[in-house]
Amino acid sequence: MKTEYILGIDIGGTNIRLALVDKELKLSNEFITEIANLKKDFIKGILKIIRENFAEDIKAVIFGIPGIVNKNKIISCPNVIELEKANLKIELEKKLKVPVYIEKDVNLIMLAEYSFLADNPQNVLGFFIGTGFGFSMILNGKLYTGTRGFAGELGHIPVPGAKEQCNCGNKGCLELYAAGKKISHLTKEYQTNIENFFIDFAGRQESQAIIENILFGIIVAVNILDPEVIILGGGVFGMRAFPLDYLIKEIKNRVRNKFVAEQLQIMTTKQKTFGGCLGAGIYGFNKIYA
Repeated sequence: MKTEYILGIDIGGTNIRLALVDKELKLSNEFITEIANLKKDFIKGILKIIRENFAEDIKAVIFGIPGIVNKNKIISCPNVIELEKANLKIELEKKLKVPVYIEKDVNLIMLAEYSFLADNPQNVLGFFIGTGFGFSMILNGKLYTGTRGFAGELGHIPVPGAKEQCNCGNKGCLELYAAGKKISHLTKEYQTNIENFFIDFAGRQESQAIIENILFGIIVAVNILDPEVIILGGGVFGMRAFPLDYLIKEIKNRVRNKFVAEQLQIMTTKQKTFGGCLGAGIYGFNKIYA
């Protein structure tokens, strides 16, 4: 009997990750390429990658999109604007002859990380900070996406007094000041290596402001939703010399109540690179065999 696979495709602001996931949730054929390589014609480019690297018995293709998704349609994708014009589901189902589903990328990462947790926690928040400020929620044991798929847009709450234009169309969005965009801007301005940002800028106002803005987003969500567990993931938390211990200490110090702080579990992601693909597998098999 042939092994059945889900093809998970995790689209980030910088890279695209692809991997096969079997029913035992094992990953294989992991593949990474830069999003810039597909910007000219995304559908043509992704089809080429799939056909050249994934010939196995694929039951479905699941895309994780860094934006807002409603009923498998991309509504907004400010960090990869080209995707707003691409009708992924219709075009790829026509070409590949298998079901294609589209979900918010951080929701797929959350499904992967939730699968690793013991004791079946009912309320879990995930903060996934890379190019943008991603946020996802498990509430009452289920992935929460809201009425129209807009839930979790924590990166696009306005920072008081901030006026910088965001690609989403609004001004002063949190992710402009608490994610990779700001770090990239500063390293270009000061001509330093982005991987060494928290080394080169240690103790400086610029890096401290980013940490404070990250804390602001996390504390707001924790105080509103009262989770059992929060998960920290994404490229920013994995950067050299990122002050993770300080961040965790300050989360505990700043939540609304000491009782909450004592019981709140804070952990980092288990699957560092292909979590979105693993979550796509969970999502896909649930869709097919529901």
